[in-house]
Amino acid sequence: MNILQINSYFAGSPFYEDLYNEIAELGIKQTVYVFTHKGNVLDQTYDDKVLLRRPYRYADRFVFPRKHRLVYDDLTENVDVSSFDLAHAHSLFSNGRIAMELKRQYGIPYVATVRNSDVNVFFKYALHLRKTGIEILKEAAQLIFLSKSHRDEVFNQYIPEELKEEFLQKTHLIPNGVNDFWKKNRFNGKTAQVHEPLRLLFVGNIDRNKNLLTTVKACEKLIQRGCEVTYTVIGKVKVKAIKDVLDQKGFVTYHPFTKDRRELIEVYRNHDVYVMPSKTETFGISYVEAMSQGLPVIYTKKQGFDSHFDDGDVGYAVTWDQPEEIVQAILAILEDYPGFMRRALEGVDIFDWPKIAVRMANVYESVREMHQ
Repeated sequence: MNILQINSYFAGSPFYEDLYNEIAELGIKQTVYVFTHKGNVLDQTYDDKVLLRRPYRYADRFVFPRKHRLVYDDLTENVDVSSFDLAHAHSLFSNGRIAMELKRQYGIPYVATVRNSDVNVFFKYALHLRKTGIEILKEAAQLIFLSKSHRDEVFNQYIPEELKEEFLQKTHLIPNGVNDFWKKNRFNGKTAQVHEPLRLLFVGNIDRNKNLLTTVKACEKLIQRGCEVTYTVIGKVKVKAIKDVLDQKGFVTYHPFTKDRRELIEVYRNHDVYVMPSKTETFGISYVEAMSQGLPVIYTKKQGFDSHFDDGDVGYAVTWDQPEEIVQAILAILEDYPGFMRRALEGVDIFDWPKIAVRMANVYESVREMHQ
């Protein structure tokens, strides 16, 4: 089987390499077509299965049909598309439009994955593109959602009633996985006793979407109630104004982002609860990294990580702009910290890349069988 992976998100999401490597281990041949704009300078190096192209200018991003025509022409000129059994578009709008055109012109079936940007940007705000999104969903041989929350949001808000059953029959829930490093170094020796003061943690970009200031407000509420708490923030500063607020809070400690997983492991192990109430989230791999080190997690309702576990299993889902909900979630976790810690460590197993790759390969095989 020969798969064309269409993935404009590859360069910014390192976990894709884990997925493609595991798929290759199953004997499946792949070409990963990665497209970005001409001014995007990347410092990564890729193996020979990855074709990185820059077929359009940055300004072309704002003219949807033009951008996709440039990408499509570049793909068909530089890749022997007739050699593929199927294509996998790793987003609905930005990548799925290319896959749909390949199907129409060359008869190549495609699988489409629906991402956070599809749910919370394109469907929500790009009203003129909703019809295109429905067309891409309809013509896809199979559909993949990373979480039940995103699937339900799309089906409840945007899918016409007469198409829901048809789409549901070809829909799969397949999450992202976590790098094997975190599973091999799972911390089963973590003590069930929380620190004094309580240590909260965040790892990721310091931007408006990650919503750190709501967590700050939650910390202040806890302090007002007599709970001693510290909040450690590790990440790249994307919005300086947010960092300036963090610097003014005596209970906040900031560290620059590090790619050194050994350093991050020690950080996770020395904290008690992982808190990331993002406004939107495709998945949130740092939740799973934290769980692998025994940390209960607080995540956002109806976003990518929500619905993988029952509320109150490995942590709690909260409304992104409600600090009191974060406070109540933390207090509930503290009432049964050993249980939350144990379930967090066990819960990592569902994000196993080899198992996820097998599920993905089964989807591919079903498409190939349907179109032989």
